Amino acid sequence: MVFEGNKNAVGLSRRHITSSLENSLKRLHTDYVDIYQTHLFDDATPLEETLRTLDDLVRCGKIRYPGVSNVTGWQLEKIVQTQTRLGLNAIASLQQQYNLVCRESELEPF
Repeated sequence: MVFEGNKNAVGLSRRHITSSLENSLKRLHTDYVDIYQTHLFDDATPLEETLRTLDDLVRCGKIRYPGVSNVTGWQLEKIVQTQTRLGLNAIASLQQQYNLVCRESELEPF
C-alpha cells in the first residue's frame, strides 16, 4: 500500500472502506455492489472495526455480500471466529492468489 500522507487513505479502517465504496458507487452510477472484497489483511486496524463496517454496509444496502482475498488460513479463521462472536453477516466469498508461480494457498488447507 502507498502511504500518501493521509493515514485514512489506506488500510481497512471504517473511514477508508466507506469512502472507497462511496467513490466506487459514484463511478459505477449505482446504489450498491453485489460483492465487496477486502484485498489484504490489515494488522494496523482492529479486525472488529473492519468486520463491523462491512456488516453495517450490508445492513444499509450498499453491498450485498462481503468478501476477502489474499488471506492466510489463520487469518481466515480469525475472521470467521470474530464474525461469529459478534453475530455479524458472514463472509460470502474468498479469492486467493493462485497461479503457476504463486501456489502457497495449496499448503494452507492441510
